[in-house]
Parts: sequence; C-alpha cells; structure tokens
Amino acid sequence: MGSCRRHVGPGEFSNLLLGHFLYGIVVIGLALVAAAMAESSATAAIVTLAATLSFWVLDFAAAGESGFLKSAASLSLTALLRTFERGIFSLGSVLGALAAALGLIVVAGVLINLKITAGRKLLLSVLILVVGAGLVASAPQLRFYADASEDQRNSFAPADANTLAGLGNG
Repeated sequence: MGSCRRHVGPGEFSNLLLGHFLYGIVVIGLALVAAAMAESSATAAIVTLAATLSFWVLDFAAAGESGFLKSAASLSLTALLRTFERGIFSLGSVLGALAAALGLIVVAGVLINLKITAGRKLLLSVLILVVGAGLVASAPQLRFYADASEDQRNSFAPADANTLAGLGNG
C-alpha cells in the first residue's frame, strides 16, 4: 500500500493561515461582545458557539438555493474561509474581516466601560455596528484577487491571459 503525499506551496499555505487567522479574530470579536453582555463565562461561550454554528447552518441551508438565502450565506464566516481554502487571496475579504473584527472588539470595549451610561452604550454600539457593517458591505468592491495556489489552478493559462488582455485594446 503506497503512501499518498501532497505538497502545498508556502504561498498557498500562508494564504490558508491568513484565512483561518481572519476567521479566528472575527470569532474572538464575537466572543468578546458575548462576554461583555453575558452574566457568566459559560453563557458567553454558549452564545459564541451558537453564533459560529449559525454560520454553518446558514451555509448548509443555502446550498443549492438562490435568492435571499444565498445572498445571506455569502456573508458568513465559512464563506470567507472557503475563498482562502481554494487558494485565492482576496483583499476585499481581508479588509472586510478586519473591519468586522475591529468593530466587534470596539463594541465589546464600549460595553465593558463602567463610565458610560446604558443608553450611551446602546447608542455607541449601534453606531459602531452600522459603520462596521457598512465597511464590511463595501469591502467586496475592492476587487483585488491573487491566485496563491502553487499550480496556479485558479488562473487562466498564460496564452489565454495574453489573449484576454489583448481584447481590451481593440
């Protein structure tokens, strides 16, 4: 029985690690908000787990569907991770995940600040979440992608790329 060895290039592996890092910091942001709002650490952990599992459920429910459910699933954390797993670097995904994580972390900071009144905490949190959601929603407009796979499986063949580049000049 022979062994099956697979090689992953350093660029592709780094891209995959970046995707998991981004996924992790968004989950950490969710966990910090849950911890700031919950009465106990057990409750915060359950809320964070429920939020993470809801992304998986959303992806599962949207498989093979179209319309609103498919659009909502494109915003899930697992959809973010899938791009990096395929060896595609997306600047929009990176900036969107960073905006989401930063927004959640700032909201958690507002919620645990004892000097801020409850009404002001709510107002600031909503404002931060609206700005963060706007940044996350606009991030896909940054259409910079790079094929991080070693075999360039996500790219056109060089001859095809040259032909396509020449089409814009005519």
